[in-house]
This record gives sequence, C-alpha cells and structure tokens, in this order.
Amino acid sequence: RIPAQNHPLVFLILLPLSIGSINNAQANPLVVALVMAAIIATRSARWAAAALCIGVVAYLKIYPLAAGLLLCVIFPQKFSWRLIAMLVALGALSFILQKPGYVAEQYHNWVATRKADERHHDIMNRPRDLWTLLAACGIELNLRLYFFIQLLGGGVIAAQCFLGRLTQRGNDRRLTLTFPLVGFWILVPGHATAPAN
Repeated sequence: RIPAQNHPLVFLILLPLSIGSINNAQANPLVVALVMAAIIATRSARWAAAALCIGVVAYLKIYPLAAGLLLCVIFPQKFSWRLIAMLVALGALSFILQKPGYVAEQYHNWVATRKADERHHDIMNRPRDLWTLLAACGIELNLRLYFFIQLLGGGVIAAQCFLGRLTQRGNDRRLTLTFPLVGFWILVPGHATAPAN
C-alpha cells in the first residue's frame, strides 16, 4: 500500500539494518538479493534467470533453496525442471573448474559436517532460532521433535502456496507472500541465524 514513488525510501530506511552484514563480509545481503531477484524474475516469466538466482544462492548457502522449492510449488511446470537443470549444471561446473577428486572430497566433507553439526547444546554458538527462544523460556525440546517442527513449518508454507495456486489467486499476491514466508521459515524454525563470532 506504500505509493510507488516512496518505494526507494523504504529501502533507504532498511539500509542501516544491513550495515552489520555488509561490514563483516557476510553473504546475507547477496543471499537476500538473489532470492528477491528470483521472485521478481518469475513475476516477469524469466524462468532461466530465476533458476540461475536460486541455483547460485543454493550453492552459497543451502537453506535459501527453500525459496526455489516454493517457486516450484507455485509454478511446477515452468520452474521445476529449470531449477533442477540449473542445480545440476552448477554442480557440474564446480567439477569442471577444479580437480574432480578435490570437488568430490569437498562435497563429501560438507555432507559429513552437516550431519555432525549440532550447535543447539553449545550456549555460545547455538543458532538464534525458535529452539533457542524456547530454551530461554525453559522449554527444552528433543531435537528430533524440533526437526519435525521445522519440516511442519515448511510444509505449512508450501501448502499455503499450493492452495493459493488451486484457488487461482493472482501470481503477484502469491509471489509477494513467498519472500516473507521464506524469510520467516529461514530465521525462526530454520536456524539459519548464527551468532556473530
């Protein structure tokens, strides 16, 4: 509802909130920009550009792939296969640009570290997420239950996008909701917000 001529003011007002991420060379501003660019590209039916943005952001940090998965729910025929092709192409590119054995080892190490990464019990390094908020309130959750809550949250958001497609709501409205819903899931149950070191 903000008039179009005031849109630049909104981003200028938000800019000071991002200075911390820009200052310490965080990838977060780039991640947010790529997700926003992907959503904007789908609005104008630039499917390859949208898939490229999501593909690049997924190789920077895996959790924003959630935005791409929601776009697959909204535009299954037009976007899904392009996203899969882009992820495969970018993965293949990493093997082309570096020694394949080294790349395979890095992917293997990444999977191993993701499996072993359990920071919720480390007070100094735990993610700033719903689990930590509940723990601060004296509610200790089993990590398996918390993982289920994460999946459930993502499932509810995906269901909302799917139902919006079935009820023929306008694409603008669905796409407008996609970005804040993905952001909410990433920040609250998705434990993407880590403490600053």
